[in-house]
Amino acid sequence: MSEGDQGDLRWRDTDNTKQHGSDEEDLYRSVDDIKQSQLMLSFAPKCDLILHNESKEETDKVEAVSTEWSILNSENMKKDNYFQLRKVTCEALIRGKSLPSWIVTEEMSQIPRRLSQEGYAWINQWCFEHKIGGNPVQKLQSCLETLEKKWLAICCIHSETERAEACGNLLKDETTEQRMYEAVKFLMLYKAIHLYNDMENGRKVPEFCKHLFARNTSFSPYHLMVNHLNWIGYSSGLEETEMELLRHTLETTISGYFVDCPDH
Repeated sequence: MSEGDQGDLRWRDTDNTKQHGSDEEDLYRSVDDIKQSQLMLSFAPKCDLILHNESKEETDKVEAVSTEWSILNSENMKKDNYFQLRKVTCEALIRGKSLPSWIVTEEMSQIPRRLSQEGYAWINQWCFEHKIGGNPVQKLQSCLETLEKKWLAICCIHSETERAEACGNLLKDETTEQRMYEAVKFLMLYKAIHLYNDMENGRKVPEFCKHLFARNTSFSPYHLMVNHLNWIGYSSGLEETEMELLRHTLETTISGYFVDCPDH
């Protein structure tokens, strides 16, 4: 036998030794262990396939929602003076956030009439794009009814993707959209009245209230309405402190920490 053949034989012997070693290991394993190993080997590809499919489904869901958000932001969401109101409202609707409990328990559509009877008759100076005629209190009631109806309808939709689609369709109806924003603005005023009264009585209020009512143009709820809220959507957007009031009203985020107000 040549030296080359002997080399090949040595390599073959080594391979056989490895194979025999594996067989010897199997001799010391129970039948159940061997079956379990074979079962795991046969199951592994299927398991990988299941995990891959589940991962793909989750990715598709995320991409679908992201696509809806992209459509709302880039195509349908106008960059006008309602933009900030539109963005916060749509964000809450798409997430399926319920109306804050304080709004639901207040019988929302009746708030304007009740305020008017409780010494806040100046809400009759609420502007509707400077259109003359009609009763402002009744118009506000109608706007609040529209907001409640549309909000409940969209938030009852189970799928986040479908809620985004419904919200996108809502943005195409300019009249309904503006009525909803007027309602949200009025709820901001209503919340501001309560916060202002709490400040006057030395109760704790969110930090942003100190800045909101420190401005010369909004040192009271009335001035906040005539100098700021009335103009949002028409000739101006929301300033930072008004954004805090909006989020506090809809309870979309925690509006800072609470501080004690000195007694007056």
